[in-house]
Amino acid sequence: MIKKRVALYALALSFTSCALLRPGANAVSNRTGSHPLEVNQRNFQESEGIRARIKAELKNDTDTKTVTLSMRLKPSEGILLSAPLGVAKALLSPEEVAFYNRLDRTYYKGSVSVIETIIPAQLSYQHIERLFLGQPLFLESLDGLQESERKEVNLLTNKTVISRVFSGDLTKPAKGYYRVGLSADKSQISFQEFQIEGFDKLKITYQHKNKDSYTPEVIRLVAGDRVLNLELEGVQLDKKLTLPFQIPLGFTTIK
Repeated sequence: MIKKRVALYALALSFTSCALLRPGANAVSNRTGSHPLEVNQRNFQESEGIRARIKAELKNDTDTKTVTLSMRLKPSEGILLSAPLGVAKALLSPEEVAFYNRLDRTYYKGSVSVIETIIPAQLSYQHIERLFLGQPLFLESLDGLQESERKEVNLLTNKTVISRVFSGDLTKPAKGYYRVGLSADKSQISFQEFQIEGFDKLKITYQHKNKDSYTPEVIRLVAGDRVLNLELEGVQLDKKLTLPFQIPLGFTTIK
């Protein structure tokens, strides 16, 4: 059990370091409206994908772990994360999660529901993609959210900025409360937070270099005593992206 938890924390760094994954056209939304929160939703052609380098830092009250990974995302198919020199790899797909570590010759393969041990909610693969791309997490529930305003002082300009906030109760994918903030220039989502019954509240905040940034440069997730900081570098579009992943022979499964 301990060994499995260690592996899952490695996956936690991996998944959340995918910060910056981008869902493809099929994963973005089946909506046709123009809700204010449907911002920055660039659709990929089916053949396109993303490559990037991710620096992830996972902290709690007693420990801090950091890792740098390469990431490949193929829309609606999978997210592949690799440690330097191929020492470890993780593959998240719509059907399952898989991970192996060459240092101790172990692997894990199981349901996507294992993500609940990392992110405190009942989320699908599509939700994970949206989460790390600065997109509304629950696209299907946007029309049920109530709009309000929030005033903040910009520490750089000392000017008051008014942003739009959308909030409301959800019944899907799980019962809970959802809140999303839209930046003052209405081009990017600045934060998301949700409280699902039985889980810690999760808050995600985003930083963009400018209002035209395609993906967030920095993502911060806070849940209970866990803080995950993510930095995305070297984003590249790739029209011939593959997700090479195979668990080596002779490795031992983590129970």
